[in-house]
Amino acid sequence: MRKFFYKVIRTVTAMYTAMVLMLCYDLIVSEVPDNIYVREGEKAELELEFPFTVSSLETAPGEAEKKLCSMFGVIPVKEVTVNVVEGQQVYVSGEIVGIYTECTGVFVIDTCEIESASGELINPAQNVVKTGDYILAVNGKDLTSKEEMAEIVKKSKGKTLELVVSRNGQVKEVKVTPVKAKNGSFLLGIWIKDDLAGIGTLTYVTPTGEYGTLGHGMGNGENAQLFEVDDGVLFTSKVIGIQKGQVGKAGELKGVIRYGTTSKMGEVYKNTDAGIFGKFDSDDLYDYLHNGELYDVAYKQEIQVGPAQIVSEISGKREYYDIKITYVDYLAINSNKGLYIEVTDPDLLELTGGIVQGMSGSPIIQNGKIIGAVTHVLINDPKCGYGIFIEKMLEVSK
Repeated sequence: MRKFFYKVIRTVTAMYTAMVLMLCYDLIVSEVPDNIYVREGEKAELELEFPFTVSSLETAPGEAEKKLCSMFGVIPVKEVTVNVVEGQQVYVSGEIVGIYTECTGVFVIDTCEIESASGELINPAQNVVKTGDYILAVNGKDLTSKEEMAEIVKKSKGKTLELVVSRNGQVKEVKVTPVKAKNGSFLLGIWIKDDLAGIGTLTYVTPTGEYGTLGHGMGNGENAQLFEVDDGVLFTSKVIGIQKGQVGKAGELKGVIRYGTTSKMGEVYKNTDAGIFGKFDSDDLYDYLHNGELYDVAYKQEIQVGPAQIVSEISGKREYYDIKITYVDYLAINSNKGLYIEVTDPDLLELTGGIVQGMSGSPIIQNGKIIGAVTHVLINDPKCGYGIFIEKMLEVSK
């Protein structure tokens, strides 16, 4: 009886141990990325609980091929898509810049009630247009500005207007009837805007003049939807003050965008979740080509938990500040939150309290290579925040 009891205990223990090991194995494997970039002829070593290796020895640059990722170089684990590339280099910036963008049509911020001439509160656009919509045309006339739309509504004399609206990528036609307000003017009760401006940090410039900045997109403050860029310009900017970050409240750079042809640095082409992208003007590109610092691009599997630096001109001159990479998330749900970072530099902590708005796009350097850019701050701890992999910015910029 005792032998039988011991046998049962051993069996149950073995089964439990096997289940725990399988669970641990599954958890570790689940952190292996589905897609990686590897230089021609190199092996990728993934920094997880156990060493994982992916080889690109048989794949030519510019090609993508599924390869077996193996643990300890022996045990097959998972198929990973390997994108083989030639080594990339970019000029690292850190410059504070101004970004001005114009949208397609006019952007709907919200709708509101109007006190009519009869004293009623009426919201004529409610459930007709929504926050995040783009009004592209009114009565068959394409819109280019909010002033143009205001003039059309003013001249409507209360007649129903036909709007062409873009919503989540789908175009539809809707009708709205302006209300005569108490002051005699005709209104639709729609808050709109046609442009967006802000400051951020320039991350990189390629040798051919393409640039990336912010590491995240620009959107309406009340809506997570990205601003659909029709046209845009990158300008020089000047920091005139810094509001330090504190627990529960994000700090920010207070800056002035230098509008004008002499301050223009380049064009804005794309507004994406991975950043703002465009093309440099020739004069500014010349400065980078002759005075800039060229860095090799590191891919996510090369990033290590530990010391790193960010580059910023937040103090008025280009400086390197110490930070720490605390975690690398190969499979981040939000692509601009793949890196967890903590500011450790006493000078930067004294200057800003940590990460503040306007520092988005600050290049992150580790082991002599650019690995990513700062994107977000943790409101409950301004010393800490997130970053995006540089490979993601370069991928989306194409």
